[in-house]
Amino acid sequence: MANTGLVVEPSRWSKAKGLPLGRNAFDKELLLKLKGLEAHLIENYNRSHAQGERFNTAWLKEVINSFFNRKEEVQLDYLTEYGRHYTNKNRKANEETKKDYLDCIQRLEGYEGHLGKRLLMHEINVAFQDDYTEYLSDHANLADSTIQKELSRIRSFGAHAYKHGFDVGIGLRSIKPESVKTYNTYLTFEDLGLVEVLDLSTKPVHEDVRDWLIIGCYTGQRISDLFRMKKRMIKEIDGYKYIELTQKKNYENRGVRVRIPIHPWVKEVLKRRGDFPGLWSSSNGSNATIFNRYVKEVCKLAGINELTEGALRNPSTGKYEKGEYEKWRLISSHTCRRSFATNFYGQPGYTTPLLMSITGHRKEETFLKYIKKAPIDYSKQLAELWQNEGPRGEDIVTIYD
Repeated sequence: MANTGLVVEPSRWSKAKGLPLGRNAFDKELLLKLKGLEAHLIENYNRSHAQGERFNTAWLKEVINSFFNRKEEVQLDYLTEYGRHYTNKNRKANEETKKDYLDCIQRLEGYEGHLGKRLLMHEINVAFQDDYTEYLSDHANLADSTIQKELSRIRSFGAHAYKHGFDVGIGLRSIKPESVKTYNTYLTFEDLGLVEVLDLSTKPVHEDVRDWLIIGCYTGQRISDLFRMKKRMIKEIDGYKYIELTQKKNYENRGVRVRIPIHPWVKEVLKRRGDFPGLWSSSNGSNATIFNRYVKEVCKLAGINELTEGALRNPSTGKYEKGEYEKWRLISSHTCRRSFATNFYGQPGYTTPLLMSITGHRKEETFLKYIKKAPIDYSKQLAELWQNEGPRGEDIVTIYD
């Protein structure tokens, strides 16, 4: 609950106007303060709305306190409260990232309920990471990789608090997310060929999903950017057609403009439809859910059923279990970008910087980790290029074995 800290006698308050009656100097001064606070709230609301911030009680408290030049409350010593403070102040984070932070805070609150107490940052000891990891696995049924992301977010809260002079316990400062094995499930060119020739004319939703899958696997974009593609984004430059868009999640979440050449299979989809496929909801989350549900059915219809290593949630236990599954069961929206990067990496003419310029990866190390590939042996690549070249373009003459 947000409180201005201002008081007035009930007899001097107008319920109809929600303001002091203004009968004496005290009431008039109070009225001026409330009018000033109202203007301050509107100004901050407009600024925060333009920056995509979320509105909640913590935001309201901060704005009210800033108007009265009050110091931040001691409650920021609590991990969840500082997490909210960090989220609201983080202007580099986009809406999706802020949602991840708020989900993390919500899980921390569940953990506090499990413990029966609130977590003060200076009280968090070295056993916290193991105990919280166990809680997220047993009670929240999170996959190992997701748990490590949660720990990374909590570490960000703690590092920010420590930097700004808060008393942070050794346990919070020493959180070290562990490397967890992830699976590089992708659709090969052969798989995509099977998907492309499916007759889905009697299944309109399946057909939409299939076409989005084809476009996604040949443009290398995250699902959040893929579903924003419109016909108006197609530009012709020097005789070539491109899809131009600003990626939402990139370069510290500031967005980066990319120009994606249109692959022949993407051209075929656009020519057949006259536009990009339709979506099914005004909500990005709902569209992703529908895509993830139907893309598995599309791949199953295409016969993409080779046994593939991965992890799936067991509906009985709610936990992810590692094993070998038919590949169609492992396909999701993440498959699009990963398939693009994996399929074209190492292909003649497709340099790593070229692919990174499309996927949005900034570092080659991160890109290679993403597709689970070792760096190309560039010396061998050069040797292969020179294999059939002789001096000044002449054929090579073997002078020794």
